[in-house]
Amino acid sequence: MRMLIPAAMATLLLAACQQDSTAPIGADASEMPADQIVYELQHTMTENGIRKAELAADTAYLHENQERWDLIGVSASFFDESGRESGHLTSETGEYNSSTGDFIARGNVVLVTQEAEGPREIRTEELYYEMSGDELWSGEPVVITQDGRTTRGTSFRYNATTQTWTISDAQTSGGSGTPEQIQF
Repeated sequence: MRMLIPAAMATLLLAACQQDSTAPIGADASEMPADQIVYELQHTMTENGIRKAELAADTAYLHENQERWDLIGVSASFFDESGRESGHLTSETGEYNSSTGDFIARGNVVLVTQEAEGPREIRTEELYYEMSGDELWSGEPVVITQDGRTTRGTSFRYNATTQTWTISDAQTSGGSGTPEQIQF
C-alpha cells in the first residue's frame, strides 16, 4: 500500500505535465485593467528634490502609456518646506499623474491640514490638486471645519502660493457671530 500511493501520484503528475502547453494559463493581456497592478503602494512625490507628499494605496493600477495611476484605498501625507507634515488625506479612490504630480481624490474625501489657528478639515466627494500651481479645488459640495466654525459651499478653490480661498455659495455657522455669506 505504501508503494502504491507514491506511484499513483507520480502517474497523475506525469499526465498533468503532458497536457497541451498552448492552453492559456492566465487572462489575455488586452483584458487587464492596467499595464501593472501594485498592491500596498508607497510612493514619495518630490518637486526639485524636496519631498512634497507620500502617497499610499491599497491597490494601484498603473497605465504606463498614459502616466496615470488609478488608486483604491488612498492615504496621503503632505509636507511643508521644512519637512513637517502639513496635512493628511484619505479617500476611497484616486488618480495620480506620475508625469505632472497632479492628483484627484474621489469618494468620501477627508483632508486635514495643520494651520496656525489649528487643524482645518475639508470634506467633499472629489478633490483636485495641481502640483505646478500649488492649487486645491473641488466642483462638488464641500464642508470646511476649523476652530468651531463650519463653512459649507457648492465648490471651492485654494491657491497655496497666494493663500487665497474662494468658496461658492458659502454659508458659515459656529464660531463667533451668526451664519453669514463669506469668501475666505
